[in-house]
Amino acid sequence: MIQLKRARFENRRLGPDLPDNFRQVKYVSLLGWQEHCTECGAPDCFRSCDLYIPNNDLYCKRFKNGIEMSRRYSTIKHYSYKITFSSMGLLLSQGTIFLLPREFMQRLEDNYARLYWFYDLLTRVTSVFPARAKLHFFYCLEVLRRKILENLNAWKKWLGSPYPDSFRVDVYNPNKQDINCSLWIRDKRFEKKKVQFNKVLNMKPGFNQFLIDMGEIDKYVNLDLPFTISFAPNEAEEVTLYICCLDFVKHREISTVQEKPVKCLVLDLDNTLWDGILLEMLPATPKIKKGFVDMIKQLDHRGILLSIASKNDYTEVKRILEKMELWQYFLYPRINWNPKSQNLIEIAKDLNIGLDSLAFMDDSQFELAEVKTSLPEVLCVNAEDYLKIPEMEQFKGMTTQEGQGRRKLYMEQIQREKVEMSFAGNYEMFLKSCNIVATLFLPDEKVFTRIYELVQRTNQLNFSVHRYKKEELRKLMDDPRFLILAVRCQDKFGDYGIVGLNILSIERDKAFLSDAMFSCRIQAKKIEQSIFMRYINASQNCGIRKFYVRYVETDRNKAVLKILQDLKFKVEKLEGKSKLYAFDIERNALPEINYIKVIESVSLEDMIRKIAC
Repeated sequence: MIQLKRARFENRRLGPDLPDNFRQVKYVSLLGWQEHCTECGAPDCFRSCDLYIPNNDLYCKRFKNGIEMSRRYSTIKHYSYKITFSSMGLLLSQGTIFLLPREFMQRLEDNYARLYWFYDLLTRVTSVFPARAKLHFFYCLEVLRRKILENLNAWKKWLGSPYPDSFRVDVYNPNKQDINCSLWIRDKRFEKKKVQFNKVLNMKPGFNQFLIDMGEIDKYVNLDLPFTISFAPNEAEEVTLYICCLDFVKHREISTVQEKPVKCLVLDLDNTLWDGILLEMLPATPKIKKGFVDMIKQLDHRGILLSIASKNDYTEVKRILEKMELWQYFLYPRINWNPKSQNLIEIAKDLNIGLDSLAFMDDSQFELAEVKTSLPEVLCVNAEDYLKIPEMEQFKGMTTQEGQGRRKLYMEQIQREKVEMSFAGNYEMFLKSCNIVATLFLPDEKVFTRIYELVQRTNQLNFSVHRYKKEELRKLMDDPRFLILAVRCQDKFGDYGIVGLNILSIERDKAFLSDAMFSCRIQAKKIEQSIFMRYINASQNCGIRKFYVRYVETDRNKAVLKILQDLKFKVEKLEGKSKLYAFDIERNALPEINYIKVIESVSLEDMIRKIAC
């Protein structure tokens, strides 16, 4: 809430759409921001300062056009504040971490906005006062407001106010260049100890949002003592900014409701995996929470991958986890000072899985809210609930032997990536050196569970994204009109396991691949193209003239198009949401891919002739 000094009142809902993540905010602080000066010694400085320009209340005017309440850019509250900062101008507030519900604060500010006429009336009534009396009157009003905020801060616990999890800065920069701004928080000990919280925030053109964890602020400032907060651009020239939010906030508790199975759990470390903060307890070794190691091993056995997103020192974390014999459980760990959401995006990319297949565990409501705000599809879990993880429906994992060895498959993939780097960009030479073999075979009951898992879990290389039920799948396998082929793959680094399922049928001189799905483990290795080429060659040997592939495009399976384009398939027919792609065997030539070996347990030509009868 900002003092009622302004030149105009903007009430236009213009400008771009701003992020609506304010709904994650449950409580907001009651701060009283006011126009101030970086070198203020009011009111004594009014006589001696050459920069003094009086406002209507005789206080110094450090904002060119005053403060303009606006609906143009608003986030947590219904209003933003347009301010043109003059030289040495800044926003200042008596600090309080007394929080009120966000909806109540919005109503309060709406009513507060209607009182602007009252401030104008006061300035007119007091205009008949002598200058010293008028200045003293408004000085007493400011002192009264500061005392109210000080007392609210002192009474916050008695009033039942929750403790904030972060300080939120929302600013819209209408300028064409970046603007650096500073945020200072100082308690009453500053004059003696010269200790303060200070952060420089780079405001890029457009909307900017910063969430500052309370842990950062608590290191420097005792918020139980009277304290002040100030904010100002670092530029010497006049700068216009829209202040949307400068408040302590507390986010809503993050729900763990999500139906989609989790493929990877990403862990924080400090106060999550172990008690305490690693960098504050070195050289001592942190103590792992009771039952956490068992939970890690249980998830690993179920085929659920594990990774790390922690603001920490990589070298020390690796040393500690290797000593505990836990380092090998974590794939593509991100141990740095980047936002957790950014690290999760990178982990998902490295694992080649969707963000909606990730779960994130942290002890900090701030970090959980940052991830949930930026990546709503990620399942967020409070670290307090770590013992409940194995019982949660989303963490059931896989029951097959291949599923249980999933981490090993990814570790082999990491080795592949290291070797690939040594080929200096010649990707085909690298693939040739891998000795990749794909085996086509008829699935039986022994591998049925793995086949069913594949059908349910594949997305990126799933041609129809149809989730066959077990009964449906068994009927297809028993139906003599269809040829159901499973794909197993291996290379010199290891066995990928069963990575594909294809469903073929024959109608006279036409072959149809009515459905196909491949694990993302083999993506971009030309294995899918090589298998399709084998199907086309076998079909040609059986007198078939055209080979068709049915494809239903979704947001997740666009990688399928690359396979079809590589082999020169063309769209022949649209059937609702699906497209029928065709390859004319008599007219078109297949590309040459001679570094993937495709074999079959039973002659593919014999199997095609059998279902064609």
